[in-house]
Amino acid sequence: MPSELNSRRALWALLLPLLFVPAAQAQPFQIVAQINGNTTLEPDNATLQLSVNAVGQSATMTITLTYTGNTSVILGQPQLFGQTNAFRLNTGSLSSGSLTQGQSASFSVTYTAASATQATGQLTVPYTEAGSTPTAPGTSGALAFALSGTAPNLVVAYTLPTNGNVVTITNGNTITFPSTVVGASTTVMMAIDNIGSGNGSVQNIMISGDAAFSLQSLPLLPLTMLAPNSGVTFGVVYFPSQTGTNTATLQITLPNQTITLGLQGTAVASLLTYQLQQGTQTSTVNPGDTLTFPNTDVGDKSSLMVVVKNSSTTTVTGINAAVSGTGYSITDEPILPLSLNVNQTASFTITFMPTQAGPAIGRFRVGNDSFNLSGNAIGVQLTYSYTSGSATNTVIPGGAVLFPPEAVGQTESTTFTVQNTGTNTATITSIGIAGAAALTTPPTFTLQNPLQLPLSLAAGQSAQFSMSFTPQTTGATTATLTVNDQQFTISGFGNPPPAIPSYQFTGASGSQAAMSQVAVGLTLASAYSLPLSGKLTISVNTGNLPADPAVQFSTGGQTVAFMIPQGATQAVFGSGSSNQISLQTGTVAGTITITPSFALPSGLDVTPTSPAAVSISVPTGPVVLLNALVTQETPNSVVLSIAGYTTTRTLTTAKFQFTAQPTNTQTNPPGSVSLPNSTVTQNIEPYATAWFSSAQSQNFGGQFTLTVPFTITNQNSSSTSTSTSTTTTTNLLDLLQSVSITVSNATGSSNAVGVTFSQ
Repeated sequence: MPSELNSRRALWALLLPLLFVPAAQAQPFQIVAQINGNTTLEPDNATLQLSVNAVGQSATMTITLTYTGNTSVILGQPQLFGQTNAFRLNTGSLSSGSLTQGQSASFSVTYTAASATQATGQLTVPYTEAGSTPTAPGTSGALAFALSGTAPNLVVAYTLPTNGNVVTITNGNTITFPSTVVGASTTVMMAIDNIGSGNGSVQNIMISGDAAFSLQSLPLLPLTMLAPNSGVTFGVVYFPSQTGTNTATLQITLPNQTITLGLQGTAVASLLTYQLQQGTQTSTVNPGDTLTFPNTDVGDKSSLMVVVKNSSTTTVTGINAAVSGTGYSITDEPILPLSLNVNQTASFTITFMPTQAGPAIGRFRVGNDSFNLSGNAIGVQLTYSYTSGSATNTVIPGGAVLFPPEAVGQTESTTFTVQNTGTNTATITSIGIAGAAALTTPPTFTLQNPLQLPLSLAAGQSAQFSMSFTPQTTGATTATLTVNDQQFTISGFGNPPPAIPSYQFTGASGSQAAMSQVAVGLTLASAYSLPLSGKLTISVNTGNLPADPAVQFSTGGQTVAFMIPQGATQAVFGSGSSNQISLQTGTVAGTITITPSFALPSGLDVTPTSPAAVSISVPTGPVVLLNALVTQETPNSVVLSIAGYTTTRTLTTAKFQFTAQPTNTQTNPPGSVSLPNSTVTQNIEPYATAWFSSAQSQNFGGQFTLTVPFTITNQNSSSTSTSTSTTTTTNLLDLLQSVSITVSNATGSSNAVGVTFSQ
């Protein structure tokens, strides 16, 4: 084993000098490579690329070595390794002489492409550089380069749409397009692929000859860089305009050759032929013909059969079929898409089942061929239209009849027309408008001149009626128009009505007495174009005092309705013709404000944004006494009841001034009756405060009833008596004639009320 290992090491030692160049030192050269006018600086051990445009062509690279050392150098003969049959050396200016600093020597390498496969090799240039002194030893070395030779190989291929196969084609061959229907197109996809080792290029692609052929999706030409294993595609379109044979030439220009290919196409009217079967009758039909159905009742059906045959020379694939048109359908057909071999047939059953009377057209399409369909439906057919302004609009059941926008309260009309376009007489049994908008007062939508029903309409006849739109509110409003069993939406848009004129209040305003009846009215500055309804509303401001609930209109409550007839200016209250309404001012000081609101008969509010109001003020003042009376009496007592009101809801004192009976000598001796306490002043403020602070008092405003009991006593005094004897009176009340009463509050004393005592 040791001897075997040593022999292997010896073999490697012999082989290594043949494969590797020692790299103990840097080479003393500037290396310049020049090819096809391009010059580059190359390092030692560089790969030198030599490329040609096509197989068989050659490329030569010149290599110039300039000595950059400080002594001199002798170059040896270059040597080639690898695929030496692809590369050839020309030693050029190399010689056995030496080069000093700055001197150059050149040689060239030529690559000839025998195939499109990449060729590789190795180039070495040995040299010996002199030592720094005459006695110093020289240095040996070698320059090494890898060589690469490449060539493109452009292959042209095409693909037919009928089979999708890729077929290569060479110069002089012809591409035959499948039969193509006039007006349709067939596209052959072309491909130029580079299967070589070098970059290829395409200078130009063009078509000459018949205009039925054209190029599609061409790349930007010239194409200068088509890398190995890549390609470019484009289309050749055959689009014939008439039947016959078309030819043209496709030219692909490459650097080394021009590939010329023939183009040939056949244009046919159709790839398919057709037969029509109706009952026992069979006839030939061509694309573009009209297939006519027999007259058919509405709701019934009739059918015909179309037999399709492939009359071309190739299989026809991807055949689809469809019908269009109201009432037409394919009721029996093969599985689609359909493929038909040469002379193979398939059939389609087309059915006409009309839903409305009159002529009906349609279309039947098979592949690229089409046929017109024609049928006539027998029966009643009503069509509908309406006139808005000068325009007439057709509307179908379920559609909308649109009125132009109109101001609230104004009227817009339209004429609705029903026409029998069928073949039989039609009968109209009902016409009506339904919906909330038809039930408003007044109705938003109305029939203005209803037809006399039932109405018979012969074929071709029509009938008309009018509808009106009177919006009762702003915005969109809809209802439903029904003609027999057909419904239509009628729609209109209400614009805001004109603003109401300015107005003023008549009657009472400003300061008014408490507990009084006053009247107010309302008058427009000018007549309004629509009737108005409205109401007056009372609001009361009494500051910190509770409001008097007695402040209300004579009709009861703090609101009252009024009407202003169309064309009038004065508000009318109640069911009569009164132009004013009375209200009670109450018994509490404050301000009464009366504010109006306005509405149209539909209820649409047309009140101004800030409506003008009238104010009535009830001022503060002294107490007002209404009456006084005796509610209870005995021989020596009496109870007085005094009624009144105070707008401040306060009382301070009550003053009673009693008057004795005049002297009567028969019943009372002179000087026998005296009233030492004839004036009585009573502080009633605590009682008043308690009353007006109670919840019960708030129902009475500033009103009060004051009840005061009095006891009458007989006082005999000898010091004041002028009589020698004492007279005893059993009924002391009989000695009093009357009493005068006043009540005060913070603003003053009231009027006086009196009570006369009965005898």
